Order: sequence, then structure tokens, then C-alpha cells
Amino acid sequence: MSKPKGRLELTWMGKDQALISSEDGKYSYDWVDPTDPRASEVKPIRITSTYGENPGDNLLITGDSGDALRSLVAVPEWADKYRGKVQMVYADPPYNTSQAFDHYADALEHSVWLTMMRDRLTLLKTLMSDEGTIWVHIDDAEMPYARVLLDEIFGRQNHIGQIVLEMNPKGRQLSKFFARSHEYLLVYCKRAEKVQLRTGLAEDVSLHDYPERDHEGTPYRLIRFRNTNKRFTPANRPNLAYPVYANPTTGEVRLNPFDGATEVRPIFGDGSPAVWRWGKPKAEEQISELHARIVNGREGIRTDVFQIDKLHMDKTKKLRTIWNGEAVGHIDVAKSEIRTLFPDSGQGFDTPKPEKLLARIIALSTDEGDIVLDCFSGSGTTIATAHKLRRRWVGVELLESTVRTFIEPRVKKIVDNHDLGGVTEASSWTGGGGYSTAVMSPSMYEVLDGEIYLSENATNETFATAIAGQLGYRLTVGAPVFCGIKGRSKLAVIDGVADENVIRAVLQNLGDGYKALVVAKGVLPEAAQLLRDLSSGSRIRLVPEDLFAKGTVK
Repeated sequence: MSKPKGRLELTWMGKDQALISSEDGKYSYDWVDPTDPRASEVKPIRITSTYGENPGDNLLITGDSGDALRSLVAVPEWADKYRGKVQMVYADPPYNTSQAFDHYADALEHSVWLTMMRDRLTLLKTLMSDEGTIWVHIDDAEMPYARVLLDEIFGRQNHIGQIVLEMNPKGRQLSKFFARSHEYLLVYCKRAEKVQLRTGLAEDVSLHDYPERDHEGTPYRLIRFRNTNKRFTPANRPNLAYPVYANPTTGEVRLNPFDGATEVRPIFGDGSPAVWRWGKPKAEEQISELHARIVNGREGIRTDVFQIDKLHMDKTKKLRTIWNGEAVGHIDVAKSEIRTLFPDSGQGFDTPKPEKLLARIIALSTDEGDIVLDCFSGSGTTIATAHKLRRRWVGVELLESTVRTFIEPRVKKIVDNHDLGGVTEASSWTGGGGYSTAVMSPSMYEVLDGEIYLSENATNETFATAIAGQLGYRLTVGAPVFCGIKGRSKLAVIDGVADENVIRAVLQNLGDGYKALVVAKGVLPEAAQLLRDLSSGSRIRLVPEDLFAKGTVK
């Protein structure tokens, strides 16, 4: 019998296509071929203002999240700071595609959502550290598809959990059949063997769960040393099936026989063979944590072995996968937080998230100083909470009006210590820090009748910065002639025609041991020949034709 080929994956209409934003400030996209230059364009992130102390620690970007993430990944200055260094991503994308993409037919809008998410999740994975986690907040409309999509991008082995959130305790009475009260968090990591996720909270630990006391009065409990999962047996886990020797009178346990001890092997309650939870090397190293006792099971009285689990100050209780609204807040709490922040604005926000929810996620997945990223920032709850918890943050929001009305005023209040609500008191926040605001630059390209053209935006410094980012050159601000450098190559971007005079000026400023890459809107043949003659290895490119693969569009 031959083995089947291929892999399990989610398919949808247009999966082999790419999306580009067709209207600024709205979830509006056009389908294009993946080779379309606008689908892979690296747009400059332009800093517009700073506020507070150390504004470089935090970044608030207005613009399309796909454009922003691609630039954070590709532009050397941003990649140095964020690529592979984001510790936690919170993604709260549009839920209901019929509301987000109202000009598409239902089947197609579902495909738009999936393609949009695939492209962003792929970039987010690149930005995440090896220890990082991503928390995708979703509802029933797309949850099953998002789960399979995440499996495909991150790998099923990197799925951490699926958490049910009680976001509407009253239930949504407008629902057709059931009053839906829950949403989901799909939690994944980049590398399961690296991630260090806290999965418990100290406040959930009860002293009643630790009934025993040692000679110093420390509370403890006894946990069965036997693995209780019946899937693990001596047949498939032979390294965990070994004898120990125990004296139930004294409680002493060793790996070798001693006076007064009996041999103990792991068995289930029905007497069938089982395995221990630790391998022999770990048991030898931590033998003092094992304790023997007499038990009365279905097979009669026998000696069994337990692990001593002490209650320490930092002890936590593992969180369950259902988080109720009382513990993490819900939609009414979140809306109340927004109304308190902006009492005179007359503004509301339809789908805010409570700060307690984000505080729990951030506390479980990060330490102070770590980077938190939210590419669908909405009312700004993620970055507001991250700031109060002394994490660094990156926020991206598509709608300029939302940034102006909610996010930036909210963060300013936190910096100035004028936000006393949410988790301010619990986090002991007293103000401080700062942030930078930025906008995504417009596209440098247009495609008409299958041909690539430079847009009216491709001028001056914006043009040079875009070319440098697209080609992976590090900006050299203020340097004569050259605007970027990559290794031993210097970049000169000419906002016009490169002639012989331009080439001579470039080479006069090049410096020993360097090669030049000249990018120009027009190139005279004699200029290209002169560059080849005078500087072997230097190159000249005509933009846009030579910047992208031949036959990219037509």
C-alpha cells in the first residue's frame, strides 16, 4: 500500500492570491497576483511625534497592519529592534466578516478574512521570539478556521491551549438560537521546547489543598508518583518503569534495596502495570522529595510512593481553560472603562476589551521590559495595560480616527498618571514612560493595464527611504550622495535620470573597498556603461522595472 502524499491544510477561494489595501482607513482589499509589487512592497514607517520620557521604547503606528508588520520585519532599523524579539502578541481581528468586508459576497469575504489573517500571522511569527506566544481573540464566526490556520502556520505541536472567555455574562439575546456569552483565546507559541509560559496564579492557591505539615511547619501535600495516564505503560515508556524501594513506616524511598524496605513498582488501581512520572536520573537527583505510605486500594493493602509538594510563597495553581467574567472582566466592564476615560467625549467603542483580561495574559506570558505587540489595537487596551505593567509595546491601528479619539489620549493619560481606572491600582502604576507615533507611508507604485508605474508619492526622501527598506539597506541619514548601506555596498537613489555626471559624483564619494548600487527613475545607456567600466561589481537599476522580477505583473 503506497503512502498518501501532501499535508493536512485549510483551503479557500483565493488562497494562492495576495491582498492589497484598496482604500486607506478601511478593511477594503483587492485580490492581486502574489508577484504584484504592491503585495510585497516595504513601505516606510514615518515617525510623526514623540511624547514623554524614553519615547523610543514604545511605538504606535497608524495604518494597515499588513504593511506595518512587513516593514517591522524587513526594514533593518526596525528589524534590529523587533524581529525575533516580540515576547507576546495579542491579536483581536475583526470577527464578523459581513460587517468588516461589506462589499464582498459571503464566500469571498470569508476568503478575504482568511488571506488577511494568514499574511499577518506569518509576519507575526517572524517577529516573535523563540520563547514568544500569540493569543488570538476570536468568536464562533471564524474560530474553527482560525484554529486550523494557526495549526498550519505555527504547527500543531506549538498549540498551547484554547481558552473560553465569558465576555457577555447576560448572553447575547439577539442570537437566533442560544444567547451566546463566550469568546475564545487560541494560544500558540513559536517553539514549544523554548516557551516559558506561566500557567498559574498565586491567588488561586488554597491552603486547604495542603493538609500536611513538615517538621518546620511548611504545608505540603502528597501527589502520586505514578503517572495516572493509562496511555503510558512499560511497553511504550520503558525508561519510566523501574523499581524503587520504600519503607512505609519511616516514609523513606531509595532507588536501591535497604533494610526495612520493600520493592515497589508502579501499578494502576486495578493492578495493571503503570510507569512513574520521572525518569530514573531525575528520581535519583530528587529522591528526598519522594515519600512512602501504606494505601488500601482495590487490590488490597500495599505500599505506594508519593511526591512531596510543598506550598511555597511563589506557589501557583494551574489556570483552567474557562475564564469567567468576574475574574477577567467582560464587555460591560470594558465599556465602563472607556466611558470613565472619556466622560465628556460622547464617544463609545463597540468592542473594547477589559484591562483585567489583558493584564492576565501579559502577566502569564511576559516579564517587565518584554515587548508586547497588538496589530489590531482598537481602543488601545493592550498597549495601555502593557504600559501600566511596565512592558514595552507596539500597537498598530488601521483607523486614524480611532487612534486620535481613543488610543493616543488614553496612553497620554497613563504617561501623565491621569488614568486611575482599569488595573492602575493593582499594577501600582504612578505614571511615566513615553511613546512615539508613526504613520505608514503610501504606496510608491501603481499598476495600470498590467504595467508597473511609480505613483505620485515616489519623490524625494520618501522615495529614497522606501527603496532602502525594500532592498534591505540601512539608512545613512545626512550622508552625502548615499542614503543606505548594506555590508560593503552603498545605495544611491536618484529622483530623476542617472547620467554620466551622476555616476561620476557617486563614484567620487564611494570610498575604497565599497561597491555602489544606483537606483534611478531613468538611466542613460552611457551612464550604465561608465559605472561598469569604473567600478567593477557596482550596479545600476531602473525603478520600477528592475526592482521586481521580470514579468511580475504582465
